Amino acid sequence: MMKRLTVSLLLCVCLTLLLIPTVSFGATKAANVEPNATRDYSFKVLVPNFGTTYFPVNYNPSDPSTYYIMSPGKYVIVQRTDSVNRSAVFRAVDASTKTPLSDWVIIWNGESKLVYTNTSGKTQYIRFEISSSNITSFWAQGFFKFGEF
Repeated sequence: MMKRLTVSLLLCVCLTLLLIPTVSFGATKAANVEPNATRDYSFKVLVPNFGTTYFPVNYNPSDPSTYYIMSPGKYVIVQRTDSVNRSAVFRAVDASTKTPLSDWVIIWNGESKLVYTNTSGKTQYIRFEISSSNITSFWAQGFFKFGEF
């Protein structure tokens, strides 16, 4: 009888822990994904402890190195390869207006997560907005992995 009670109590505790939401700082939880992208672009960016930054930093419509072109049906995965044990949040934004195209996605060092899929039916020009709620700024690096379905 005592064994059954102990097992029941243990199951209740485990289920409770699974159902407690994690702190998200306003970001959505995205599943880890395996990067099977068709094109990789490396990044290294100073993630501020307050506010946000954009990558690429400056937008110039006549300079394709200042934005990424996403045709319909393409997706982008952010893969962090740095060893800094801090979270950063990423989202895709319109390259010229900085209008958000996706929700915030929390990404820790060593993780790869889907950040945006272009389902608009038209080609989009994007950049990434990056932020954190850490005590200090830090350097994050990795790859933007663009692919298509």
